[in-house]
Amino acid sequence: MIGPDGTIETVYDDKLLDLTKEMGGELAQVCRASSVEFERGTSHNGWTVRAAYDPTLAIRLHPVTGMIGPSRKGMLIYYRTREKALLAERKFFWDLLPPKQGVK
Repeated sequence: MIGPDGTIETVYDDKLLDLTKEMGGELAQVCRASSVEFERGTSHNGWTVRAAYDPTLAIRLHPVTGMIGPSRKGMLIYYRTREKALLAERKFFWDLLPPKQGVK
């Protein structure tokens, strides 16, 4: 995603550093969007996806809509494999980022 000021926001890739240098720019900031960790719940165990800046924001089953996605309410989703959790992390990447500073 390219912002109005020319700032590029994207999922990190090691090749970005080389590309940025080739374009005459620099990598200004890298933010971790989320954490994928194995958790043991009261009735479930598995891999979870939580926002790095706020661990209460996690991929959950929303209690009202019944949809799976980032939420602070609802049942936490436990993935059987780390790979499945990483796919979910990528799907909801933009929703797990912290809010932009100064943007209303």
